[in-house]
Amino acid sequence: MSIEASDYRKFIEKLVFKEGMCPSYEVTEIDTVMSYSFSANTLKINVFLIANVLSKKPYPNLTDEQMLEIMTYHEMGHMKDIRKNPTLLDEVIELMKLNDNAVYKEFLMRREISAWEYGKQFVPIEILDEYNDFNKHSLEVYKEL
Repeated sequence: MSIEASDYRKFIEKLVFKEGMCPSYEVTEIDTVMSYSFSANTLKINVFLIANVLSKKPYPNLTDEQMLEIMTYHEMGHMKDIRKNPTLLDEVIELMKLNDNAVYKEFLMRREISAWEYGKQFVPIEILDEYNDFNKHSLEVYKEL
């Protein structure tokens, strides 16, 4: 089953809303498929990169919808992270004042790990292995940044 690029936002909104989360949405050209801005409570979506990932069929056994769910559940993990850790924005501000790139990268890596862990609670069991694998590969790429 395939999902049209024009329907990505609606699909994502429905999935996020189903879990009681209500961020604003912005379709934009960012350097990743999706990015959650906790300071603005906005989920930014790059439909071109999503289409690119889906076209590569990284998990041939998954539908496009399931793959889009995996990507969305990770961003939902970021939303859950800020709910569980409301002082994160203050931490970011303090880290920016320090102007220490290594410390900031370490902070971001911890946030990514937390997002994958928190996001896992939304994942249906039938795609949990792929979610975990996608998580592993994403964190490897993130470490290289």
